[in-house]
Amino acid sequence: MVLMRTNIDELPELVDLAADLGVDSVGAVHLTVFEEALDHQSLRHEPARSDRAFETARIRGRAHGIRLNLPPDMDGTLHDTPNRRDHLLHLWNALDRVGRSWTTRTLRVLRSRFAVRDWERRTEGRVGCRYLMHRTYISVTGEVTPCCMPGRPVMGNLQEQSFEDIWNGPRYTAMRQGMQNGQPFDCCAHCSVNRREGYLPSDEDTVRPPDQQLDFGAQAAR
Repeated sequence: MVLMRTNIDELPELVDLAADLGVDSVGAVHLTVFEEALDHQSLRHEPARSDRAFETARIRGRAHGIRLNLPPDMDGTLHDTPNRRDHLLHLWNALDRVGRSWTTRTLRVLRSRFAVRDWERRTEGRVGCRYLMHRTYISVTGEVTPCCMPGRPVMGNLQEQSFEDIWNGPRYTAMRQGMQNGQPFDCCAHCSVNRREGYLPSDEDTVRPPDQQLDFGAQAAR
């Protein structure tokens, strides 16, 4: 859910709806204001209202047993993290100066050696995408798409197929195989999520608006 002034009060209701549908987690992000005309919708103008909605959603999430993935409160509070944070601080403070120096150098070496995944090395900087495996987007008209990024393909429609058939169908399967094999579809290869340096030049023959189908057969044959 993209949070803004027009829908922030619906967040607790979304948690209730998720419980009714058997969904085990709900995620939300703040609106990204990329043009001045959208600024009035930003919740930075109503921080207290945003925090109240977050707290109500957390209460309902706990009652329903639903995991929430929410941004920090506007006042900077990070929920559900103090125990882990305090434990890490305790461990860090227990190290002497030599131990801290050694730990810092070790972490730096490990990060430099293992931060880049095999898939990224094979594909010149691209990294894996969690959306194809763990998330999906469903429009009010029933269209199922793998993500919210520009150029995303329509995988099917819930008015015509079951979600299970779409999720396990040939379109999703072809996209996942391409991602795993280091040969992503163009809509994934041009996505900023999958590249550290951002977007690649778009290929208009394969990157279509979300209301158009991609030629999956031609893509999979590449």
